[in-house]
Amino acid sequence: MQNETSSPIENGQVDELVTEEKEKEGVSFYKKLGILALVQGVLLLVFVLWFIHRDYNNSIISFLRDIIRNGISILGKVAQVYFGNKISWILTICFIIVQLIILKFLPGIKVYGPPDKNNYRPEYKKNGLAAFILTIAVYLGSAYGLNLFSPSIIYNNFGYFLGTFNIIAVTLCSFLYLKGKTFPSKGEHGTTGSAILDYYWGMELYPRIFDIDIKQFTNCRFGMTLWAILILVHLHKHYELNGVLSNSIIVSGLLQLVYIIKFFTWETGYFNTIDIMHDRAGFYICWGCLVFLPIIYTLPTLYLVKAEYNLSYNKAILVFTIGLYAIYMNYSIDLQRQEFRNNKLKSMPYINANYIDEEGNYKQNKLLLGGYWGMARHINYTFELLAALMWTVPAGYSHLYPYIYVIYLTILLLHRIKRVEDRCEQKYKKDWDEYKAIVPYNMITRVY
Repeated sequence: MQNETSSPIENGQVDELVTEEKEKEGVSFYKKLGILALVQGVLLLVFVLWFIHRDYNNSIISFLRDIIRNGISILGKVAQVYFGNKISWILTICFIIVQLIILKFLPGIKVYGPPDKNNYRPEYKKNGLAAFILTIAVYLGSAYGLNLFSPSIIYNNFGYFLGTFNIIAVTLCSFLYLKGKTFPSKGEHGTTGSAILDYYWGMELYPRIFDIDIKQFTNCRFGMTLWAILILVHLHKHYELNGVLSNSIIVSGLLQLVYIIKFFTWETGYFNTIDIMHDRAGFYICWGCLVFLPIIYTLPTLYLVKAEYNLSYNKAILVFTIGLYAIYMNYSIDLQRQEFRNNKLKSMPYINANYIDEEGNYKQNKLLLGGYWGMARHINYTFELLAALMWTVPAGYSHLYPYIYVIYLTILLLHRIKRVEDRCEQKYKKDWDEYKAIVPYNMITRVY
């Protein structure tokens, strides 16, 4: 962990499953079995969610009734799309090639991520927003300008696209596992002592292939960029079916696009988050960004493609305004954290937290007490959830389906809070108790 000014969030985040202590203890049979069950479950889930939308009009209850009547017939549907089709493979490969070209050759400022425990600092290009704008321009030009394909073709074949994404992701994760064992890149790497967990959690923190950072490609240039493209696809399909865009899908789509633009504007800040700093490149991260993200994160607008619910103008304006506020606050909070870490907010109150590093050296970090971070220890997650809720509310309340992402995000962030709290308590000991006494709340002042 770096010995410089930073926030308690970054200082506390580390994956307990890949620490040296866990490597020495080994992994229980039940934990391995749980990971295998989780992998199989999510592999099926992504296809199930698409079929619920396509064949059951977004009704989870209708899907479950069909399963009760016909058993596991859903597996037959999965088998039909599992290997993709010509359309999904051609367009996916073209998308990957475009992203690799942009990532490799688009000019950008050289920046470095935080050092790992071996003091290795990964190198990145600061050109995320330009890369995003260029990608969207290429997509719009190809689909609408040159008429190379109809945007509806992506929606109409999305089950096949999920199959293609899945094969690519599983293949990449298998390669990364072998690479981590035989020829790892520079930086932190190692084993948990279990092949199952090494495949799931990954073996390398900063793997690179042909000088392409794998996590930057999968997380940012594939997953986040594809999220925006799929929003545009959903808007197009909704208009094609209805002849007009509803207030609901406009509000939901625009809020998500604003959030994604915010992400690419702040991409260098993302390199200091748990996904990059502490989660290794394995199934959890890479498959998640290549397969899980394109279906789970886009569920609100996917639902609205065929939904009849429509917000009134007044409600649309209200929801959109609250959503913009949440996104702005999420950005402002992260920016304050980054500026404090870079010693740009010297007047902010803080406490010095002492700890002993892995080599037995006494070190110190500054834990921020002022500004937003004086209100709650994980206040950034509060506005992350509020933003997600605001681009989901336009879907109405007749189905659970569009709220699956909000539910998933809530569980994910609460679990992350626990990881951070446990790690910081173990690391800083009495200094962390002092910090918690001053900033006693996790996400919302006087509530939680």
